[in-house]
Amino acid sequence: MTAQGQAVSDPPAVPGWRRPGRRPGAHHTADRILDTALAMFAESGLDSVTVRGIAARADVDAALVHHFYRSKEGLFTAAVDGAAVPPGLAELLREPLTPVGEALVALFLAHWERPEVRPRLLAVLRSVPSSPVAAGLMRDCLDQHLTAALAEAGADRAAERAALIGAQLIGLAIVRYVLRSEPLASLPVDRAAAAAGPVMEMYLAGPVARLRRAG
Repeated sequence: MTAQGQAVSDPPAVPGWRRPGRRPGAHHTADRILDTALAMFAESGLDSVTVRGIAARADVDAALVHHFYRSKEGLFTAAVDGAAVPPGLAELLREPLTPVGEALVALFLAHWERPEVRPRLLAVLRSVPSSPVAAGLMRDCLDQHLTAALAEAGADRAAERAALIGAQLIGLAIVRYVLRSEPLASLPVDRAAAAAGPVMEMYLAGPVARLRRAG
């Protein structure tokens, strides 16, 4: 989904977020808009960024943002599409449900450590509190990928397990990558996975009560 390429001088390009075989003209402009928007979304979140601000920083007319992506939300979706799901998640959860907790945390953190992925994930996390679009993407990740993978692996109460696992993983990402709180922020991935693995193991294979919806 990503490839290496030439960096734009203003603003700094997100490493790795390039399409191969870029040609001068429309594709170059669309990619520059996308790179610029992603950097801004990762810094400030969707709601704090404007189309005019993206256009100014990318040095293009604002009408081109709408031409290529229709709306700010369309641009956001294009920038972060597919980033929330670590490759290999479904395969990992098809393994016997114990002991997978540590491996699941390691997979999640290794995904975050990829320089071409982290800005996209930061854009989602910083946008979720105020953006229905970002929140919907995160819910879809839980419902369509994590819950489905757990159910396919034969876990009972897959939706409940997915919700609890998701809460732990998202919280871990916020503390490590958004707040950058020590000692978690600089802990090597293997040690962080070893520390958080037992809790994840409980949610994967331990008894989980049915979570009743209010109302």
